Amino acid sequence: MRRVLIALLVFVLLLVSFFVFLLVRYNFFLAPLTEELEYVQQSSEVFDLGVGIKFYGTDFYVVEKQGVKIGFDPFFSHQNALPLLFNADVEYDSVKQKRYKNDFETLSHLFVSHAHFDHCLDLPYVQQQSANAQVFGSKTLKYLFNPYAFEVSEVKENVWYNFDGFKMMAFLEEHPPHLVNHQFYSGELKQPFDEPSRKVNDFLCGQAYSFYIIFDDSTSLFFRDYTNQKSKVQIPQIVEQKGADILLTGFGQKPRSSKNISELINMTRAKVAFLGHWNCFVTKQDNVFIPGSDTKEKCAYIKEHLLQEQTKVIIPRMEGVYHF
Repeated sequence: MRRVLIALLVFVLLLVSFFVFLLVRYNFFLAPLTEELEYVQQSSEVFDLGVGIKFYGTDFYVVEKQGVKIGFDPFFSHQNALPLLFNADVEYDSVKQKRYKNDFETLSHLFVSHAHFDHCLDLPYVQQQSANAQVFGSKTLKYLFNPYAFEVSEVKENVWYNFDGFKMMAFLEEHPPHLVNHQFYSGELKQPFDEPSRKVNDFLCGQAYSFYIIFDDSTSLFFRDYTNQKSKVQIPQIVEQKGADILLTGFGQKPRSSKNISELINMTRAKVAFLGHWNCFVTKQDNVFIPGSDTKEKCAYIKEHLLQEQTKVIIPRMEGVYHF
C-alpha cells in the first residue's frame, strides 16, 4: 500500500511539473489582459480626487497625492515556476530594477500586507531607492528582513498612525487558502534572521493586515490583499462607516471571489476600485492572467451586482498609470 501511495505521489509531482513546464516555456493556458477586460466598469463620472496610481503587478501599487507618495506590497520580480516547487532561491529581476530605478525616489512609506514572497520580495530594492521610506508590516516581515539596513516597524492594529499628509490604520486579516482549504507557506517566523534568505520556504505568511489611509483632504483609500472567502464579506467597522474613495483589492481565483469583490465594492462605496493580484507571476511574460481565472464571467458578475453605476472598476495593467 505504501509503495502505491509513493508511486501515486511521484506521478502527481511529475504531472504537475509537466504542466508547470508548459506554463513557463510556452505560456500555455495564459489569457492576456485586453482593453475590454481592463475596464470592468467605466462611467462618465469625473472624480477630482487628485490621486495618481501606478501598478507594478500582483499587489504592488504606488499611490501619489499632493506630494505624498506611498507604496503597498513591493513585488515585481516574476519567477520561473519550476524552481519554486523545490524551495529554490527566488530571483530578482535586474531588468525591471534598472527600469524602475527612478520610480521610488520620493516614496516615504511602504505598507506590507503579509510576508509571502509575491508581496515583499523587492522590498529591499524599493526601500533602498526611496527617500529612506518607513516600512510597516508584521513581526514575521520584521524578522525576515532583519539582516538589511532598514527597519520594519511592527504594525499595531486599530491604532491611527499620523504622518505628514495622511494617517493610517491597520486591521488584522486572515489570508485565504490557496488550494483545497490549504494555505502554502503558512505560519510565522519565530526569530530574526542573521543572514538574508531568498528561499521560498522562508517567506512565511505571518500575520496579514489590511490598511486604511485617509489623506489630509479626507480622500480615503482601503487596501486589502484579497477579499475574505467567508460566506459574508466583512470589513472593519470604521471603513464601513466612513467608506473609501479608492479600493485596492485582489481579483482572486476562488469561485466566490466575484461575489466577494462586488460585495466589498458596495460596502466601501468606492468611487474607484482596482482589482490587483490577477497577473501570473510565475512566468516572465507580463499582463497575462493566472490560469483558471474565469475572467470574463467574473467581470460580468461584478458589473451586474454593483450598486453604484458611477463606480469605476479596473483590472490594472502592469506599469499602468491611472489618475483620478
